[in-house]
Amino acid sequence: MFTSHDPYYGITIAARGDTIEDIRQDDRFEVINETEIDGRRAVVGLFLGGSCTVAVDIEPGVLDFEILYSEGSPEFTTVDAACDQATKVATTLAPYFPDHL
Repeated sequence: MFTSHDPYYGITIAARGDTIEDIRQDDRFEVINETEIDGRRAVVGLFLGGSCTVAVDIEPGVLDFEILYSEGSPEFTTVDAACDQATKVATTLAPYFPDHL
């Protein structure tokens, strides 16, 4: 996992044992979009009202890309901006995804 602690920008990349279906059913997660990244299922959504998460299906769980946002951020003041960036990061790293977690 990599976490940035910049006060205006945060990104967390983590492997999780949850499945896409688990994430869809999580009350803390609001699905905004369902898509594919490098041929893998992915869900994009709002997590706990302060970050956007892109969860990419990689058996047996997901690889999460989470971008924090806030009004004080010079770049990511809205969920849309955070989700766009999280999706770009996931797409950029997609060629390096493992076959299995």
